[in-house]
Amino acid sequence: MDNCGFTIENTKNLNYINDSFISINKDNYDLIYSRFTFHSINNDEHQQFLASIKDNTYLAIETRSIIGSEINEYYGKTHYRNYTDIEYLKTILKNNNFEILFIKEGKDFAIYKTENPVCIRVICKKNNKL
Repeated sequence: MDNCGFTIENTKNLNYINDSFISINKDNYDLIYSRFTFHSINNDEHQQFLASIKDNTYLAIETRSIIGSEINEYYGKTHYRNYTDIEYLKTILKNNNFEILFIKEGKDFAIYKTENPVCIRVICKKNNKL
């Protein structure tokens, strides 16, 4: 069960992997969804993660924005966050051959109890021919 309350009843056809999302072999994936994992790693690990993604793979990222990071609400005080600057994110994606298809920064992306942080959502596709 995850935070949204969704429970998977039948797990016979599911494979679970417990590994580092930074370095795990991603060759069998054409879509990667990084929900609040990008801001849990440092800038060097951002590079490693993006470099490990193969061409023609779509990447969707949801990450906490640096905007409002000085307001460390309840859940922000309990674990490491590398708050993301949107211009940094655009630059690092372009430098790693990702075409940005959609990007938006704002509130109402990740409301949890009384917390409504500024987040960034991006959808992009890796293409070494850029």
